[in-house]
Amino acid sequence: FAKSIANRVWGHVVGQGIVDPVDDFRDSNPPSNPELLSYLADELIRGGYSTKHLIRTIMNSRVYQLASQRKPLNADDDTYFSHATTRMLTAEQLLDAICTVTGQPEDYQGMPAGTLAIDLVDPPEGHKFLQVFGQPQRELPCECERSTDSNLSQALQLINGPTVHNKLRSDAGAVHRWIAEGKSDAEIVRLLYLSALSREPIAAELETAARHISTSDDRTRAIEDVAWAVINSKEFLFQH
Repeated sequence: FAKSIANRVWGHVVGQGIVDPVDDFRDSNPPSNPELLSYLADELIRGGYSTKHLIRTIMNSRVYQLASQRKPLNADDDTYFSHATTRMLTAEQLLDAICTVTGQPEDYQGMPAGTLAIDLVDPPEGHKFLQVFGQPQRELPCECERSTDSNLSQALQLINGPTVHNKLRSDAGAVHRWIAEGKSDAEIVRLLYLSALSREPIAAELETAARHISTSDDRTRAIEDVAWAVINSKEFLFQH
């Protein structure tokens, strides 16, 4: 039991189970690292079966803190956790991140203003964005109900869907607020990168964005374009 729970928690946090798929424990599908699985099971027991304790242990590990960039020696490794597993944000994480970058919280019927998608007890009825990105309906007590497949509808939602489009163009959003505050093009680009990617733009990114804004006839729309491009970048969409 302890090994099964430890493996599920590891798979959820790291992106791949030591036994993978996480619910496929059998002799013909052995753990990739039996010693690690035993250690995590022992830690779970030692912590009184506290998943919080186990998650803290995993997140403090070197494996969890590895970069996703592969090197020649581990370029072909998809089994032994020699690099971070790149995976797309969940539906709830992605929507909350978009709300943060645009400065426009999502309005959920019957919920207080500012409620995060990740905090919803039940899936909001008819929420197209969350449905398209695989939010489960929570009819089964299993993470397997969540869809992680990429599809064309997701791309269309990000490219020209109403959720991203309306939040970027909102008069009460971050872009319009920064413009009203009199911030320069470079300052706004830096704020976009910090809020979306938690880093400053490199020189080439800043130059490209500033050139697009300065050569546009509509400064506001050009800044919205830059924000849209950042939101559609792999660096924003994926955990890495």
